[in-house]
Amino acid sequence: MNLYQIDSAIAECVDAESGEVLDFDKLAELSMERDRKIENIALWIKNDLSEAKAIREEEKSLAARRQSLEREAESKRRYLESVLNGEKFSTAKCSVSFRNTTSVEIDDMAAAVAWMVANDHVDEVSCPASTVSKTDLARLMKSGAQIDGARLVQGRSMGVK
Repeated sequence: MNLYQIDSAIAECVDAESGEVLDFDKLAELSMERDRKIENIALWIKNDLSEAKAIREEEKSLAARRQSLEREAESKRRYLESVLNGEKFSTAKCSVSFRNTTSVEIDDMAAAVAWMVANDHVDEVSCPASTVSKTDLARLMKSGAQIDGARLVQGRSMGVK
């Protein structure tokens, strides 16, 4: 029996009009079963919360391991990049290639924002802390615009497969 059925059966043990108990033994048995069911549900909740806590702790441990491995991989990536110095490398098990990249470095955000505003690119300026989208700056600078406080930087990106 579930709690709803037990509560209904308890209600049947009591006269609705007078409130008089019709069957004391059945009422006592149903009350004990109801208490046992409630206790089991409460213990189930405690078990679920305990398991969730253990999973949360394991997630933290796994996140720390993941971050450590990512740092190690990045360190090895920088080392390999310095060793290869832009030279492609390939074997049956791996391939290392390089591609040229272009990124924007902003030396003077205020000057870059002032240029964007003065040249009718207000939509690309975000507020409250005035900043400029590097993607928008890159597009403008690649089309030939000289923007104060920003410059295009040529780089290299290594891919390992």
